[in-house]
Amino acid sequence: MSSEINFAELRHKIDEYRNTIPQSKQLYNPLWYYIIDHSGQHAPTNKLIDMNALSESVCGKVSYETKKTSDEIGNLLDELYEVRTKM
Repeated sequence: MSSEINFAELRHKIDEYRNTIPQSKQLYNPLWYYIIDHSGQHAPTNKLIDMNALSESVCGKVSYETKKTSDEIGNLLDELYEVRTKM
């Protein structure tokens, strides 16, 4: 079941909240920078945004399929990993 998020409404809610942040607290508030804290640690973000609906809306549109890596590229990546782990 996919939830649709009205991003214009979400932006409006964040803008309204940003107008209430005292100047002394702006520096450390993720929403001041339009950063959405997905950790659940920022209470104002939790109150403004339904994270489950946001995740479903965004992640449902992302493709997680990747192309198979050629053997040549795969071997190169393996060698790079080996060198890096030996440092």
